[in-house]
Amino acid sequence: MSNSGARLHDLLNAVRDHGASSVASAWEAVLAAEFGSVSFARRHGEVVNLVLDTLRNIEMLPTASRQRLLGYVPAWWTAVLSPLVNWQRSDAMARSVIGASDLDHLGKAADLIEARLAGTATAPAGEILLGLKAQVEEWRALVAEATELAQPVRDVLEGQIAHLLWLIEEVPRFGVARVANESQGLVGALVQAAPRITNSERKGRWKTQLGSLCIALGLLTGALKESEAALEAFAGNIGALDEVVHQARELVGPDKQAHISPPSVRRAP
Repeated sequence: MSNSGARLHDLLNAVRDHGASSVASAWEAVLAAEFGSVSFARRHGEVVNLVLDTLRNIEMLPTASRQRLLGYVPAWWTAVLSPLVNWQRSDAMARSVIGASDLDHLGKAADLIEARLAGTATAPAGEILLGLKAQVEEWRALVAEATELAQPVRDVLEGQIAHLLWLIEEVPRFGVARVANESQGLVGALVQAAPRITNSERKGRWKTQLGSLCIALGLLTGALKESEAALEAFAGNIGALDEVVHQARELVGPDKQAHISPPSVRRAP
């Protein structure tokens, strides 16, 4: 499963079953980071994000399922943060962070989320991460060249890009849904910045790369038709749709190329 609830379940199960004599030691092993380090804070912060994602995802479920599962969210939050436990005490056994019943209900929540929301950024159905990573790396260079953007805007975009590339590397730990969600945020930020690009050559590349990024994201989530619709929303002046589609075909390989064709865009007269 690809949703955040599934990854949260796996991480909490690993902490619970680790056998460490302290909560800190168990999380250190699961997150592969020293307790108290910046790396630990970053990775454990992403675990907290998994809790928030799961809460949001549950709120998208039908009323009966939503009401039944929301009651377990505080237990999952407590398991991640253990606010009443001294993490470094040797008698604070990691196995006690969450009970078997609460963990089981987290697994059931992940199953429901996957069944209900598959093929979206919440529960991505695609597996083409390399294509998305290549697009994001190209954006790192393009944003660095965009001198017409105010420095704070560039700093924010570069920070989003760096975090997204880090999440792509951390997919085995935090899952694909975190990547898809952050990618959507980056797309929104790039669209907002687009009107500030004044250099004509760079403006054209900005539009074309937005199309390529949307296609890569659509392939990741398994919702290519939706990414084609996103293309149509801003592609009125793009004269390089064939090039965008060619890039997408190269990303997926020959076995899936038949499913990718240029979106029907009415060009401005």
